[in-house]
Amino acid sequence: SVEGDAPAFTTLREGSDATLDLGGGVVVSSRSNTFAGLLGGSDVTVSAVEAGVTLTAAPDPKAVAKQAAGTVGALNVVLSEIASQTRAAVGSAGPLVGNSLLRGIQQQLATAVSTAVPGATLADLGIQLTREGTVTIDEAAFAAYAAKEPATAKALTTAFAEAVGAVATTASRTGTGLIAEAIASSQSTVKDLDARIAAFDDRLARRRGALERQFAALEVALQRSQSTQKYLSGALANLAGAS
Repeated sequence: SVEGDAPAFTTLREGSDATLDLGGGVVVSSRSNTFAGLLGGSDVTVSAVEAGVTLTAAPDPKAVAKQAAGTVGALNVVLSEIASQTRAAVGSAGPLVGNSLLRGIQQQLATAVSTAVPGATLADLGIQLTREGTVTIDEAAFAAYAAKEPATAKALTTAFAEAVGAVATTASRTGTGLIAEAIASSQSTVKDLDARIAAFDDRLARRRGALERQFAALEVALQRSQSTQKYLSGALANLAGAS
């Protein structure tokens, strides 16, 4: 413990926010030495007071390659699910085998991998479609090409994302997408079949009732016929005895 009077502290200099003069009358400040989101979402950290500093920013090809790999992975999940649902293997056919809608979506997604811009294709970025219908990406090749040709790499990835996005939007748009319309059509077909089955059941019930009434009438007629036959047999026997 500290005994006696507490030590006295002297303020040598008041603290102040860090500031950056970006020129043109634009000055930004921060309570720390880090300026968050200063350049397109990038953070800038300063360490000393200095004038005439030039700051440049460039994309990280490896980070972009990782993001592209994530997109390719998500695309493969969709392609694999479609392949599983529509497989035509004997004894283990998928529940949607022969579904032309899903096959069409699968083909459109695969076609997106052939996206190209003048002088380059996705293959230059290491993105390719395999014979099995999945997509592969070589992250090292992607990063190398993106570092060498950043503008072309950006154009390719943008075109690829737009192509995949267009297919996904057309297929999955709520209410009016291809899948939603197919579901609505199937539900309408099921409803129509249910109505036909109900109508058939009703006709079958009426037919059954008519047949049951006919059977009952036949039983009555048979009983009468048996009574008549018994009467005639008795009458003939009495006639023979009287002769």
